[in-house]
Amino acid sequence: MIHSNLGNLFFCCLITIGLGAWASGSEAYSAHRSEPSGCAPLETIEPVANVAFETDIQPLFNSNCLGCHGDGAFGGLDLRSGQSYANLVNVQSTSNPERLRVDPFDPANSALFLSVNCVQPGGPGFQMGDAEQNPLDVEEQALVRDWINQGARETPFVRSIPADVGLVNVFPAGTFSGALGLVNAGDGSNRLFVVRQTGIIEMFEPGGSPSVFMTLSAPLSTGGERGLLGVAFHPNFATNGRFFVNYTAGSRHPSGAASGDTVIAEYSVNSTTGLGNPASERVLMTIAQDFRNHNGGQIKFGPDGYLYIGMGDGGDGNDPCDRSQTLDPDDRISGPSPVDPSLTCKSSITTALLGKLLRIDVDNTTPAGSNSLCAANADGSAEYAIPADNPFVDANACAEVWSWGWRNPWRFSFDRETGDQWIADVGQNTWEEVNRELADNPGGDNYGWKVCEGSFARGSTTQPCPLTGSVLPVLEYRTGQNSNCSITGGYRYRGPVLGLQGAYVYGDYCSGRIWFAWQTGPNEFSEVEFSVEGFDLRSFGEDEAGNLYVVRSGGIWRFDGATTEGLIFRDRFER
Repeated sequence: MIHSNLGNLFFCCLITIGLGAWASGSEAYSAHRSEPSGCAPLETIEPVANVAFETDIQPLFNSNCLGCHGDGAFGGLDLRSGQSYANLVNVQSTSNPERLRVDPFDPANSALFLSVNCVQPGGPGFQMGDAEQNPLDVEEQALVRDWINQGARETPFVRSIPADVGLVNVFPAGTFSGALGLVNAGDGSNRLFVVRQTGIIEMFEPGGSPSVFMTLSAPLSTGGERGLLGVAFHPNFATNGRFFVNYTAGSRHPSGAASGDTVIAEYSVNSTTGLGNPASERVLMTIAQDFRNHNGGQIKFGPDGYLYIGMGDGGDGNDPCDRSQTLDPDDRISGPSPVDPSLTCKSSITTALLGKLLRIDVDNTTPAGSNSLCAANADGSAEYAIPADNPFVDANACAEVWSWGWRNPWRFSFDRETGDQWIADVGQNTWEEVNRELADNPGGDNYGWKVCEGSFARGSTTQPCPLTGSVLPVLEYRTGQNSNCSITGGYRYRGPVLGLQGAYVYGDYCSGRIWFAWQTGPNEFSEVEFSVEGFDLRSFGEDEAGNLYVVRSGGIWRFDGATTEGLIFRDRFER
């Protein structure tokens, strides 16, 4: 088992890969970086469940490491009990800035695991001995692997709702008629903005009463799944006063959009009042909608500074115009639907953007000329530009597209800690789903609709998704069971409440049920239902501090619970 006479070798060698200081520095490391080699195969070793840091991992340090990393902490790395966890997990490697000492759920990129598992962990001078001299046997190496795969938690995950977590009412039901969303401006003001379907944006400050920020003056079609559906503030809103909206056009819209078509527009604030100026509208794009439903509606700036736009498949049911799986605009269907000739598919090239998630640059424009933009003006010009790394810039597809295969994405968000994107997609009659796209994803993924619904073939509960290469959801639940009918996407919690840290929070519009889902493996999540009464769950929202809110029945609630300083924020919005 543990070869205690090799204790100094074990972590003195770990120091050189960045668990402690390395005299040559990160620049020298980068110049000599190599991939790990000589790694012991562990595939045949069954994973151990519920690995506990203090009782399973710390003893390995106690037996092998404290000669170098005990009192005095050679290299600045103290691995004694009570110190080691904080010095390892999510701590950047000193000599290898591209890796963490322990990267939760990712052993292959964790300096600790590579050091105990590989003869050459990747870099100069990292050898800790050949396979016969490794201080840990393969079972112990696998234990380190399993601990990291399970999230490198201090204590094993317990599938339960923390007793202190609850919902506090901020504004009672009916305060904001037709409320569909809640966003912050990221400008340091701590204001929250309520998106109302009727075209009104209201705002309130902590402890204050709501007031109107702006009412859209452009013709607006409302009701059902139409109306003002989303608002996003520019990352530099504090200095440039720019914000963006997604709404469905009413009749005689000045842009020429038909009633019910999607409009993405920019507005600015009045420099005197600081309120939104409805006369400042600049239409960026319009997108034809085949039918009245499945308009998507979410718009949000990503960590990259680009604007992401969620588009549904154009509506009716089962995507009769095959918008979600059509990338090449030349292949788009127009006229009678091939699956139901009583339905008519519009001919506009912009319908090729339906069933897609779009990504555009709102800080630049596109000049006239030939290009692959599908929502450009007739001469090829556009009031936006395409990021150079969009996945379909040089393909037979619309350059605006980031991902495809969506039915009706209702609320997506970006993890403020990792940059991962979380997208909830409303199902047809069988499955509601949540998808996670990692921050380093280059785009271009197909999420399966209408061939697939959830992890299954459309309409099936037994046949796996047959679409090769499509991305399967990380969470799903049955449509129509327990009054569930339509998923409402939320956020991965990064606010002040300790018991909610890392949980992805989402719910269902009809049943009003809310779930917390914690990561339990590299691509595995375990959900727990949060007991709550009510229905009409329209949206979730985040404030600048990361507090999470629920928008339901025209009211607003906030998740509360114990924090490092006690129950802070609890009276912030008392009226």
